[in-house]
Amino acid sequence: MDDFKADFKPEWIKVKLNSLGIKYAQKLGAALAKNYMTTSQIRNVYSEVKRIQATMKGISLTESTTEEHKLKVDLKMDKAYRSFLLLSPKVAYAARRGGGRGIELFQKEFDKMYTAVAECGEHNGELKGKLFKDAFWRFCDLFEAVLAFHKASGGRD
Repeated sequence: MDDFKADFKPEWIKVKLNSLGIKYAQKLGAALAKNYMTTSQIRNVYSEVKRIQATMKGISLTESTTEEHKLKVDLKMDKAYRSFLLLSPKVAYAARRGGGRGIELFQKEFDKMYTAVAECGEHNGELKGKLFKDAFWRFCDLFEAVLAFHKASGGRD
């Protein structure tokens, strides 16, 4: 785990994912494979991320035409954000249960990405829907790249 040398930049989540973020994903995916993290361990988290993404799909955060529509949008975003917040304890549990250097590295790097999204999503306890949605989408893209590079680097099932 100590041989992983790549710096995560929060702006890849908060502002814009760029080619340096993809290079980071490539290095992380390779390091996870080298440290024996299984594809199924990553996919357990990834499937939850995709479920949250599906909850948010189709939510338009432009001005709602009716109060009822605004309430529905707020409820969906709140549900998605609560589910997102629970990812960190789920990853911590998986790391503790699974053990091994790969899952420990994954948890360490996942927490950095997670924190960047959380910082965009909430301010003084109030959900910032558009900022959260945009950051979460970039998080999903980066996470998917890590999974793909893990598998491309020989990550085992």
